[in-house]
Amino acid sequence: MSDLANYKQASLAPGPNATRASPFPFSIVDVSRETSLAARDRKISGLGDRNEVFVGFIAVADACSILLSAVFAHLIRYETPILPPSHWMTAIIAVFVFGNLMTAAGCYRVEEMRLRSSQFNKIVACWIAVACGIVALLYAAKASDTFSRIWVTLWFVSGLGAFACTRAVVETIVGRYRADGKLTTNVAIVGTQRSGSQLAQMLVGADSRAFTVVSMLVIERRHIADPRSAEMIADRICAMARGTRLDEVIIAVPGASSTGLRKLVRRLTSISASVWVCPHVSATRMPSGRLTVLGDIPMFSVLDRPLGSWDRIVKRAEDVVLSSLLLLALLPAMGLVALAIRLESEGPILFRQARFGFNNNLINVLKFRSMYVTHCADPSARQARRDDDRVTRVGRWIRRASLDELPQLFNVLKGDMSLVGPRPHPVALNERFADRIDNYLARHRVRPGITGWAQVNGLRGETDTVEKMRARVNHDLYYIEHWSLLFDFKILLLTAAKGLIHTNAY
Repeated sequence: MSDLANYKQASLAPGPNATRASPFPFSIVDVSRETSLAARDRKISGLGDRNEVFVGFIAVADACSILLSAVFAHLIRYETPILPPSHWMTAIIAVFVFGNLMTAAGCYRVEEMRLRSSQFNKIVACWIAVACGIVALLYAAKASDTFSRIWVTLWFVSGLGAFACTRAVVETIVGRYRADGKLTTNVAIVGTQRSGSQLAQMLVGADSRAFTVVSMLVIERRHIADPRSAEMIADRICAMARGTRLDEVIIAVPGASSTGLRKLVRRLTSISASVWVCPHVSATRMPSGRLTVLGDIPMFSVLDRPLGSWDRIVKRAEDVVLSSLLLLALLPAMGLVALAIRLESEGPILFRQARFGFNNNLINVLKFRSMYVTHCADPSARQARRDDDRVTRVGRWIRRASLDELPQLFNVLKGDMSLVGPRPHPVALNERFADRIDNYLARHRVRPGITGWAQVNGLRGETDTVEKMRARVNHDLYYIEHWSLLFDFKILLLTAAKGLIHTNAY
């Protein structure tokens, strides 16, 4: 049975394809057993989902197109493919400028790449802007006599042809991957029986190989405005996101109030999936966001996935390379710390503590043991205080110098953590503040870090008041919203300069 047939069958009365739990304001429609099994096997990988790898491949292909077209133009003009250093420098500048323009125009977002005509128009516009910028730069630097006008013209014309050929080749490759189910986007739909089924059919009709509806939560219009109902719906989606690679959540509730939508969206800030509102089936007044297209259907994006596309790959590469180098450099120091712990008190050298990580999944964070064994399993997660009698003498020293955090470099290599990100909190601490601070769980939309923006701004140590924790959360959310590679390097440098030893670390 085709996917579209499955969706049509699910749009009928619940029957055997739906399971309804009476205490909940929704029923779950199993749109396809095959679909669910395929989705179960597509877990979140260390480099992000395959769509992001595909976007990164496109960006690299564009860079190669610019460089190769420069070589091709030089071959036609001068009958040699060897470019002088000045021409190579100009081509490299063009790569960086073009890449930034394309990123600013949103061309490297997965949903935008499905709009072929719009994509090509933006490519042409960005390439013309690069051409004008290069010509202006050469004129200002009085270097225009060094470059042949024929070479420049051939370069930009062949560049357009290279972009077109690249897109054609990539579409062929992507088509083959999608036919094997390797580049599909996993979607969860929240809607009424009619609107949800209609939306599923439209997505499959737009491109049956690009989208997989992994679940459809059927609700009534009045339930979305109820805070408790919105909480249960969001909790069900969050649980699904922890077990399955979930890329998009689409809300399609006709006549839903903007207040109800905001409540539901706010509860979904803890997952890494993008959240969309379908405007033709929802309220006229939407939460703030941008209008775009998903599967040829106009959608209103109200919550973007953080570190999407190429950024997630770059950040993971940063983590693997730097953590490997740091481990090699710090292994002697880690050996001395381990020896000191072993000599001072009985018990294991390493301490493992369950904490919430990416997508609200539990991870085991590694630390050098700094407390006596009898206090390591404190179920209350009471934070260490100044002159805490649970801390050993060696533990007090390594905590003050932040050396107890060094084993978390293995967590980074494993993929549970990043070098830079929101610090993971113990489970009990999470439960204490999650309902008292707005958007607290949004910290889990990225991997937790060994150090972070909050830590280098002095927000370390004990958080014994809501105000202290709120300040830390606000800094974490600022980091997530403004992430860049340079921002990460800045935090790492600040950590090395002033963040290793701090008066709040005890």
